[in-house]
Amino acid sequence: MRLTEKSIRNLACPVGMAERSYWCDELPGFALRIRSSGAVSWIAQYAKDGATRRVTLGAPDVVSLGAARAAARQILAAAKIGGDPAKERAERREQAANTVGSLIPAFLDRQRKRLKPRSLIETERHLMKHARSLHGQGIKSVDRRVIAQLLEAIERDHGAACSNSVRASLSALFTWTAQGGHRDDNPVSMTARAVENGARERVLADDELATIWSALDDGGDYATLLKLLMLTGARRDEIARLRWSEIDLEAALVRLPGERTKNGRPHDVPLSPPALAILKARPRQDGRDFVLGTNGHGFVDFSGARADFDQRLDGAIAERWTLHDLRRTLSTRLHGQPFSVAPHVVEALLGHAAGHRSGVAGTYNKQDYLPERRDALLRWAEHVAALVEGPQQRRRAAQRLKRATGLCIT
Repeated sequence: MRLTEKSIRNLACPVGMAERSYWCDELPGFALRIRSSGAVSWIAQYAKDGATRRVTLGAPDVVSLGAARAAARQILAAAKIGGDPAKERAERREQAANTVGSLIPAFLDRQRKRLKPRSLIETERHLMKHARSLHGQGIKSVDRRVIAQLLEAIERDHGAACSNSVRASLSALFTWTAQGGHRDDNPVSMTARAVENGARERVLADDELATIWSALDDGGDYATLLKLLMLTGARRDEIARLRWSEIDLEAALVRLPGERTKNGRPHDVPLSPPALAILKARPRQDGRDFVLGTNGHGFVDFSGARADFDQRLDGAIAERWTLHDLRRTLSTRLHGQPFSVAPHVVEALLGHAAGHRSGVAGTYNKQDYLPERRDALLRWAEHVAALVEGPQQRRRAAQRLKRATGLCIT
């Protein structure tokens, strides 16, 4: 029939039929489809590889007859020269639905069974925060250039190590999407790793330690984290994910289980009076075991908190430093004067697997040197207190801290 604005007003789906298509005599393959439900839409239909393909062009109250006929003409012409507009449209819809952001939750669910809790948190941070600019893009539209530009920006803003960590998480994500048929390749695989400067050697000077401590507030999560790292020499995540159930206040110890240490062995961290006082001053909320953080994972906002803290420092420390430098600084200083702590005690204090318990020595030597480690950290805490409060107030500060904790350690 001849479809006109006037003729289509009187068309309806016959009683007893689910739908009826009224085909246009002037453009074969173009029709107005009317369903028994009352839904009306323009369609373009063609044959491809022995099958019928149909493309819906919209309802007449939205798409005019002229616009629908023009769209249908383009679709039918494309099909005649070998194209498959219906398939191409379906692929575009699938790509729009399968964005990077929409696939990340399923990937993280898979990784939850494969990664340790800390590694999972880091992977989630890489993908949800650092790769946020990719979330709205279709999984098939992300190419090597997009990934390379993202990694360059991360290296510029957060350093080479962060860029390489994000690259590893993205590579795992895109490998998984390729394995699942969402795309055919991994666009991360041919990008270059950022050049890291090898093992860091940064040891903070006394005035830098004092500057960092003095710039921290009294009770914030990041302040507590940095102060405990400075006083204990523990690893970042050992304190960031510290639980109340791991703290023995009476014994002045943090008792880390093997699943929370790098070498997989339980490790006790002695608490000096200042460290103990910091923990006792922390508010403890009912039902929450983590000492820091509010999200059930401990403290995780390292980059955001560091940016705020750097603004507070306002350039007071010129050379770049990291949280791990606090651990290296404690180790280096305890080995030298005036502390002269025996190397095997420092190794035990740091919880190094390659220290006093490695090889044959580890088979026969089960000593954990807890008294020696406690004494070393007490002397270090007094040193830090002297840096912050001044030599004249050193003895007074130590006495005040011991009264506050109710603990006298000799």
